[in-house]
Amino acid sequence: MNPSPRFISLILVLFLTFTVAVLLCSTEQWEVQAQAKKVGVCHINEYGAFHRIEVAVSAVSAHLAHGDGLPSGAVPGGNGLMFDSQCVQVEPPPPPQPGNVLRVFVSSRMFDANMGGLAGADASCQDMAAHSTLGDLGGTWKAFLSDSSTNAATRLTHNTGGYKLADGTTLVATSDATFFSTSHLHGIDKDENGNSVGNAEVWTGSGGSGIGSGGCADWTSNDPGGSYPAEGNSSQSDFRWANIYVQFCDRQARIYCVEQ
Repeated sequence: MNPSPRFISLILVLFLTFTVAVLLCSTEQWEVQAQAKKVGVCHINEYGAFHRIEVAVSAVSAHLAHGDGLPSGAVPGGNGLMFDSQCVQVEPPPPPQPGNVLRVFVSSRMFDANMGGLAGADASCQDMAAHSTLGDLGGTWKAFLSDSSTNAATRLTHNTGGYKLADGTTLVATSDATFFSTSHLHGIDKDENGNSVGNAEVWTGSGGSGIGSGGCADWTSNDPGGSYPAEGNSSQSDFRWANIYVQFCDRQARIYCVEQ
């Protein structure tokens, strides 16, 4: 039995209706996808003003290369120009400010181990800071020294803001945790005058952590037969900055001075 013409027409109508529905759905999905692939940029016009436009993701790089910016962002190479989400220009955030950075230097003066104890060594640091050729450095200064009853780590200020050389620019450690350690960013190789001392021996009586037992009758004796304290080396930034070997008490060496 052959299908009637009416039945065939009905099938054709249904087929065409289904096809149109599919095409409409596909078109709508394509438009949604195309829209989703567009992003906002802050476009600069011929008058130098910025306004927000939507562009394809693939075109963003070209827009940025021609001086456009990003919403809630900046213009690359645009001297700090920044925008809110609608491309209205806003003030850029201020640059991060350094914390309370303390200074440190290796002494220009040489000492045997009889420095008058910790108090005498601290007084020498304070005097050198006050008479720096850079000008009075100000502040309170103490020597990085331990003795038999006091560790350098407990008698010196712990500063989370970091430590720099006396020149104020060279960073030695970013915090107390890295200063009182065996891993510095830079050797403490400049004196209070900003002069490099190179590969110098430095009395410490301590390890890099600031823990030690001193020596030489708690820094009051230069008897060569006394107990031998640890020395560091000013050019080193690993454990050797504080403890590279021990030394006789009558030898000449420098001291580290740390701002408090």
